[in-house]
Amino acid sequence: RLQRPEAMRHQAVAAVLGARLLAGVVGHSSYMFLIPNGDKVVRDGQPWPDVGHETLSPTKQLNPFGQAFQDDGHFWSVELCNADSDGDGQTNGLELGDPHCIWAQGDTPARVVDISHPGFADSMTSAPDLSDNTTANSGENATIGGSTAAPTDAPTGAPTTSAAAPTQAGEPPD
Repeated sequence: RLQRPEAMRHQAVAAVLGARLLAGVVGHSSYMFLIPNGDKVVRDGQPWPDVGHETLSPTKQLNPFGQAFQDDGHFWSVELCNADSDGDGQTNGLELGDPHCIWAQGDTPARVVDISHPGFADSMTSAPDLSDNTTANSGENATIGGSTAAPTDAPTGAPTTSAAAPTQAGEPPD
């Protein structure tokens, strides 16, 4: 049985729209692996797989984090990590579990729980912000407060003075 050209046209349009929608969902969801804990972002108790978008259903409307991520070439950079895209006072890195901005794709982030959404100011982590005074390297030569402290066996107290009476040059003290 032959279909009318109009019916075939409607089927073709539906197929193209369906393919575009599917490509959009797959494409955006794949970005979640380009940021730390992208698969664990939660807002209002709900998983938010399309982290860069304003709504749970992927649309072209980006939230502030999505816009910054796009502007950065869809790359997790130190600048994007240290930015506060949603203006809530927490860096994107803190919200996504990479407070020290050292995560690389494929690595496990420093924190994998209490992940908040870096694109909405109403979503904040309760994790402490340790980014200013420590690094993930808490072992030898850890950075603390911007300086490197190497381990030592020697005491580091201030020098002490002797209570012995002053002597003349060349004479031993009493």
